Amino acid sequence: PDFIENSRNWATTARPTASTFKAFTLAAGLENGFSLRSGFQGNTWRIPGDPTPVRNEYSENYGYRVNLVEATAKSINTAFVDLIRQLPDGKDKTLELAEKAGAPKTRGWDADERNIPIGTPEVSPLNQASAYATFANGGVHVAPHVVKEVKDADGNVLYKADPKED
Repeated sequence: PDFIENSRNWATTARPTASTFKAFTLAAGLENGFSLRSGFQGNTWRIPGDPTPVRNEYSENYGYRVNLVEATAKSINTAFVDLIRQLPDGKDKTLELAEKAGAPKTRGWDADERNIPIGTPEVSPLNQASAYATFANGGVHVAPHVVKEVKDADGNVLYKADPKED
């Protein structure tokens, strides 16, 4: 599309995160005593008092108990909703971890614990990439920057980014 007709910068526009938000629920669980071998519901199940069952994509069932390795590899919704519910203050811990990693609060962050791990919170692609980079950087967040450095024709550095760690 023509930039004049649609000048929105999609890299900085927050959008629902879908299953990419599961990583923050996983990290919150691991930080708070669960292991990659911990077992969670892999089948369709109901939250007490909620008439709508928690389902996986295509209503797929993976077994009564799946560990976090399988749940992550297969993006098993039921297991991540079970994890956030078993984790004391799971919703708050997941959202706090996401924010510390570099995903600023926008729309959807007030969703219930059923919808947090399956991606109702909105994050821009740039901030989501920055938050994921925090995992790769040993848990240390560095503010995103697009240009590392600029040199002139003679190789002199005209600009060099100085990203700050949070």
